[in-house]
Amino acid sequence: MFKTVSLKEIQRKAWNDEYPPDEPLPFFGFEPSPLLKYSTHLLCAAAKTGKTELVAQLALQWKNYSILYITEESEHTWGRRMKKILAKVDVDCEMVFFINENARNLIQGIKTCRQDIIIVDTVKLLQIDDESNNALVWKKLSPLIQAIQKTNKTLILLHHTSKTVISGNDFGLSASGAMAWSGIVDVIVTVRRYSKEEHETRRQLYAVGRVDIQGSFVYQRNDDGTMTVLGNNNEAKQQAILERVVDVLTTKPQTTTEIRDKVGKPIPSLPTLRLILNGMTNNSELIREPDIEEGTVRGKKVYWRLKE
Repeated sequence: MFKTVSLKEIQRKAWNDEYPPDEPLPFFGFEPSPLLKYSTHLLCAAAKTGKTELVAQLALQWKNYSILYITEESEHTWGRRMKKILAKVDVDCEMVFFINENARNLIQGIKTCRQDIIIVDTVKLLQIDDESNNALVWKKLSPLIQAIQKTNKTLILLHHTSKTVISGNDFGLSASGAMAWSGIVDVIVTVRRYSKEEHETRRQLYAVGRVDIQGSFVYQRNDDGTMTVLGNNNEAKQQAILERVVDVLTTKPQTTTEIRDKVGKPIPSLPTLRLILNGMTNNSELIREPDIEEGTVRGKKVYWRLKE
């Protein structure tokens, strides 16, 4: 016989707050965070995109939690990484260098560990012979997911993205291999590179979850190794365009089209460029001719220049 739970009872518990509340994990000050306590996550990114650096920097923020970080890398590699991080470690984080170990020991260790947050970097440590086999992936992952759920822990699995280009908003399909990778976790987080033409240190992040979690934003790796969220994708794109616009502005009047031709690729649309230039004018950073209060007259050119 199945063990059953009445849907009415589930609702009663939910209304009485008897389930652990949703608790977003800090994400460089950005809200809403794509990571939740008591949830299971799959963080996907292409090789050398910086997924380990991202999670390591996040862990440094989680001072109210205990963390178990299980890695396929060596202690020496982590020593080199930590030397570059200028901030002093002030979190309860223990490392496991899981090299040439049996995957059974991994799951058993997670079941009995004291930590709140478990990070597995990467899923190769689960030693799944065929990561494209749905049945095999599900068989290997199920005990791990159940162990996390029964002990009210948080799981973050690091994985590679599919080599197939995902179009539109199908970021739930971004994990390499079997569909089971995406189906068994609560939240899928996909990290992608910005094009080198725009900014090599920036990454786009997309999150899709079972309940409520869905969004995207851009973050940036700073010179000191820390990371900063720049906002949602539209805000970040406007910021990137703004930086290029500032470089071509002079005290000599230029039309909108002339400015667009100078900012380089990717070429912004005229409406987006006008929005940025008008914003600079409203902030008294730029002079518009004719004055912004006169509006735009069809067929009449608008010129922009810096104050002398």
